[in-house]
Amino acid sequence: MKKLLLLMAMLLALPGLALAQVQSCPDCVLGIFDAEDLVHNYGTFGEFTKTIYIGIKYDPNTTFDSCTGVEFSVQGLPPLLLPPSFNIRNGGFAVGTQTPITPADTTAMDATGGWNVVWNECQPGNRVVVEIVMVSFDPIPNDTVIRVLRKWPQSNAETPQVLFTQCNSPIYTLTTMKGDCYVLNPTVNPGESVGNPPCLLKGDAVEATTWSGIKSLFR
Repeated sequence: MKKLLLLMAMLLALPGLALAQVQSCPDCVLGIFDAEDLVHNYGTFGEFTKTIYIGIKYDPNTTFDSCTGVEFSVQGLPPLLLPPSFNIRNGGFAVGTQTPITPADTTAMDATGGWNVVWNECQPGNRVVVEIVMVSFDPIPNDTVIRVLRKWPQSNAETPQVLFTQCNSPIYTLTTMKGDCYVLNPTVNPGESVGNPPCLLKGDAVEATTWSGIKSLFR
């Protein structure tokens, strides 16, 4: 177990080692969702607390659907009464002591932010990897867009993207994927976008009258 954890930390932290093991999965996604079913990327913050879920979803056309580590940062969380709580699922842990939050200035040479999360066992299938618990007594602005971005600095200078490591022992191939977005208190309907760059509201369609009623509560 200790050897596996050490290897995962090295793969996610040493650019020279990771360089030879990089693969691309453009239709694999690390996104933020309103529930553990990983369907809707939008929701409302109408209570004092709100939990959202960072989840990994694999391209169904690939030959792999599991991971042993992910690398990412989170941008756009609203101002809160207390710092948000990031809870890693299934016994995983963050390598190093960096914050999971994207740095405010991502162009700075010394920009630092993001997490390497690793597990000592393979994590199969689409699943929640981290949950974010927010607490606020103040109204959350409409159309608040939260994004999953890469880590700063990235593990591999050639791959400034969100990353995961496959479960193909003993290689644990470092793989690039898409970071997706989430909208709190949206004022648009599913299938429409807010923010710049645009964040498309995705998930099962809801009746327009029902969604309009929900939106009116947060205007």
